[in-house]
Amino acid sequence: MKPKPIPIEDLDLDPLNPRLPEEIAGDMEAMVEYLVVHGVLDELGYSFLDNGFFEAERLIVIDSQSVVGRFTVIEGNRRLAALQCLHGYFPGRTIVDYEPEPHQLERIKRIPCLVASSRSEVDSYLAHRHIGGMKTWSPEARARFLRHMVEDEASIDPANAFRNIGRRIGSNATGVRNSYNAITIVRYATEELGIPTSGLQHQRFGVWLRAMNSTDIRSHIGFGNPSTPLDTKAELLKLNEERLREVILDFTPPPGQKQALIHDSRWITDYGRILVNGDARDVLRETDDFYSALAILQRRDLPDQLRAICRDLERVRIDVAQETLSENVGELSRLAHRALVEARSVVALIDGTLRSQ
Repeated sequence: MKPKPIPIEDLDLDPLNPRLPEEIAGDMEAMVEYLVVHGVLDELGYSFLDNGFFEAERLIVIDSQSVVGRFTVIEGNRRLAALQCLHGYFPGRTIVDYEPEPHQLERIKRIPCLVASSRSEVDSYLAHRHIGGMKTWSPEARARFLRHMVEDEASIDPANAFRNIGRRIGSNATGVRNSYNAITIVRYATEELGIPTSGLQHQRFGVWLRAMNSTDIRSHIGFGNPSTPLDTKAELLKLNEERLREVILDFTPPPGQKQALIHDSRWITDYGRILVNGDARDVLRETDDFYSALAILQRRDLPDQLRAICRDLERVRIDVAQETLSENVGELSRLAHRALVEARSVVALIDGTLRSQ
């Protein structure tokens, strides 16, 4: 890579930046807006105005694929967005609370850069920096970037693509394969099956990644244990669309709600066991209640079940007695009466059995 100062007006954000959601790729206004909201650009803005642009933190760029004389920033998009906002390229996108002085803007007009010959020349550096290094991307961004690297490698050495990329980034074949499979399933669900995955992909991908490491969950949706990218593509064709849709929805908060049905990553092992148990799965689908389904897996004999219920009710009684009830009193009353009705029904059944003996 060759060092070169480049005028800021010749630099463009990277539409393929894994940090940015795919649906806004290429829309410069939307990309900057996303970085303003999520990228903490104000800190960068004040630093640039106070100190200029540090030579040691050069942007890494490649020649633009569409416009001669322009450059696409491969590493440093957040910094470029901050610089563009300071120069007023995007009216209304203010990141500092005062008007910059002309001399402050003058010293950040030409930006120290390193010009790479291609994206592939930069890939290993980005992987070490953002996947295993100090400035890590989100799980979803890491998976998207690894998918890009794996696809490129598979065109050269398909049998060893996962292993080769693992070595290149200081990881292992299993870690690369798991990320690749998880993001590839999400992309397939969206693009080929029309399943909404935006909430899952951008908010809960780390949990999804853990879920796709579960043999039980993969078995339930019809996805095996592929060892190469080509095997992964073959497994996609075996996916059970209905079950995949249900599982994705289980990990996605419903509209207007903050929590998904499976909102705790510690539940994933038991969730997988529920999915492969017909009775427990039926209860999960009928009730949308994880604990009700889990109770089917943990079913004990009747005396043990009643003892457990008594202990739970005792804890509830203590909690109710100790708390000041101000919210959801009506819901608590309804549930308490429902428990009472069920308890009376159980008592009647048991007493009836005693009388007949």
